[in-house]
Amino acid sequence: MSTSSPGGIGLSGWGNYPKASSELLTPQTPAGARDHLLARSGVVARGAGRAYGDAAIGTQSTISSRGLNRMRSFDAATARLTVEAGVTIADILAVFEPRGFFLKVVPGTKFVTIGGAIAADVHGKNHHRDGGFGTIVDSFRLALPGGEIVTCSRSENAALFAATLGGMGLTGMILDATLRLLPI
Repeated sequence: MSTSSPGGIGLSGWGNYPKASSELLTPQTPAGARDHLLARSGVVARGAGRAYGDAAIGTQSTISSRGLNRMRSFDAATARLTVEAGVTIADILAVFEPRGFFLKVVPGTKFVTIGGAIAADVHGKNHHRDGGFGTIVDSFRLALPGGEIVTCSRSENAALFAATLGGMGLTGMILDATLRLLPI
């Protein structure tokens, strides 16, 4: 299932400039995201639209990850959390901070999606000590432009894992990720 805005709507980043017309696709499942990638060329993935400028606006089609907003699993013993790419940092903090867990890397805004945080390898105030967001990512599933879905980690598809961290979506669309939370 997916929703679409045929003909395009005006999209912009956080700075509200530039505005560009793009068909906005909002898949509700990872398979739906893959199907959109297969059906179109030149598609750009978009999280919460918090990037500056036009980093997440396709010239023809843009796939929003906001419909991929489910938390899939959590293991309190290992503090491992698996979420879909459209879950925001705010979503995670609202659920897990009261349970005694936090994210080791949090950027200046908590309203970015996990997919966007990985794609931009965002950083927090502790960057000099703890590095970027990628340091807390164990793995993610990535939909490649040809439709293949691959799991990437430091040991599986390691080169693709490294290229996707900070790769601004150029390797494919992040579907979900497993993160390490910090007990507090």
